Amino acid sequence: MAGLDAEREFDRQWPELSFRCGAIPFRSDELGDMQFLLIRRRGDDAWSVPKGNLIPGSTMAGTAATEAFEEAGVCGKVAASPLGSYRHLKSGGGILTLPRFVEVVLFPLEVDTQADQWPEMGLRERRWFNRNEVRYVIEPHRVWHLISLFDTGFPALAMNA
Repeated sequence: MAGLDAEREFDRQWPELSFRCGAIPFRSDELGDMQFLLIRRRGDDAWSVPKGNLIPGSTMAGTAATEAFEEAGVCGKVAASPLGSYRHLKSGGGILTLPRFVEVVLFPLEVDTQADQWPEMGLRERRWFNRNEVRYVIEPHRVWHLISLFDTGFPALAMNA
């Protein structure tokens, strides 16, 4: 039932697809410029955002915040509403599993704490990028469209603690 409630939180573009919830972790640097935290699997070239399956009993925003901590070691205020979503080709998990499309719903997460250790630190690396760098390294590039919705300052979105 929580999954159905979570799906009602956002008018999905591709309701026929399974979905993932993700976070766009951000902060302002000492000059007030926006920075975005991206992650990648160790040994991979592609940088992306933390995302994962809806956690049973959680909201989409809550799942996004949990994924940000598990995959990137950051905590903060997550927006009450997502910026939007994109369609993503999820690779198969094994030899017999075929790739399939999923919808990824992304929430801004204003980082206030960055842990020195986090659950997936052995699997992933994290790095802060400024707005200009992000557009050249983010995969898939469709995520850039959602990040580009951020103003030079943070957009006026209601944030949860």
